[in-house]
Amino acid sequence: MAGESGYSLVEVLVALVFIGVAIAALFTAITQGVYVQKAAEMEADASDLANQAIERYRSYFNAGNYDYLVTRSAAQEEAELAAMGRPQFSRTITVSESGTAPDRTWTIATTVTYDLKGKTRNVTCRTLFAE
Repeated sequence: MAGESGYSLVEVLVALVFIGVAIAALFTAITQGVYVQKAAEMEADASDLANQAIERYRSYFNAGNYDYLVTRSAAQEEAELAAMGRPQFSRTITVSESGTAPDRTWTIATTVTYDLKGKTRNVTCRTLFAE
């Protein structure tokens, strides 16, 4: 039997363990990559929603519609996000006015909140308008 070649049972088992560890590491890396990609997409969507709100208020300001520069209710924001197909997000817009005409300023802060695997995350955009 000395002329027979091949692998012993121990060598095969060691090779299978190495292959198993490599596959487990690869699976973990792929799973983590998918999570990171989803997190980046959610963060970008939240940032986009916050900037959309800021730009809407900027259009009101540029048109001189200062009466539209008011804080919107949570129900209004929820309805708008649902109509946009983004019910997984919630958005809060806060408007702070200071001064009197013609020297008024408005601080607009938009916070978009979303949940990602049980962790709540926020994206906030702020801007200042001066009359």
